[in-house]
Amino acid sequence: MKTIIFSLLAVVAVLTGCKEKIEIDLDETTSRLVIDAELTTEKKVHSVKLNMSTSYFEEGSMPTVSGALVILNDGSGDLMLNETDPGVYSTPDDFAGIPGKTYMLTVSYDGKKYTATSVMPQVVPMDSIVFEKTTLPIQPGVIIDPAKSYYNICVYCQEPGNTKDFYMVDVIKNGVMLTDTLAKKIIMDDEVVNGSYLDGYRAIQINAVPGDEINFSISTIQREYFLFVYSVIQTQFSGNPFSGPPANADTNFSGGAAGFFITRGVHSLSGVIKPLP
Repeated sequence: MKTIIFSLLAVVAVLTGCKEKIEIDLDETTSRLVIDAELTTEKKVHSVKLNMSTSYFEEGSMPTVSGALVILNDGSGDLMLNETDPGVYSTPDDFAGIPGKTYMLTVSYDGKKYTATSVMPQVVPMDSIVFEKTTLPIQPGVIIDPAKSYYNICVYCQEPGNTKDFYMVDVIKNGVMLTDTLAKKIIMDDEVVNGSYLDGYRAIQINAVPGDEINFSISTIQREYFLFVYSVIQTQFSGNPFSGPPANADTNFSGGAAGFFITRGVHSLSGVIKPLP
């Protein structure tokens, strides 16, 4: 499996190895609606976050957008999402996306309508994961601190051979998400291992100690989101380092909004790191 993005520290390797160029308009003069929307195969609350901003990468400072109409359609009916917090619109807590279904998200605000569609990818189940203690970095740009301990999360699973697939990795350690920003995401494609069995594939390296509880998930994602993550990183590193980054990185929304509507087929496994015998 070819890893495309490890972290922003590895962006030089990413930019030289990517085969597809993403053209992005960098106009920063207009405030835009930013839509952060995600739907997965997990049964849980799924949220759509709305903000107004001229800087996509500074989400924490963006004003929230209340009073919008947010509707999710699965081809058979509409679900209106309730505003549960300022700028946050949520599904019921028992909602789960169904692989193969096409979902359309519509956001209406201030007389304008923004829409995006995405097909829910299939779930690729893992057989198991193993925590491998190591002293050698596997992620570009990472420097091993000899005062800390590190573990590779090794994956065992069958990679489907009938489709071109793209993946995203997430890790939760002791209840805290370690991959909580785009800068920390790992995305990959199946170019090298399409249809192969992953026999202990080292997916990610984390700082951890025995006793830590780890939840590891692999999400199948759409090609468009794979390219979106790449384009966001490309945009951040292509501008003047003394100026703010642009709001209008690539998007799958019509109507001029920034952000992305992502659907993910998710499989997760958990385990506790045990001391070496």
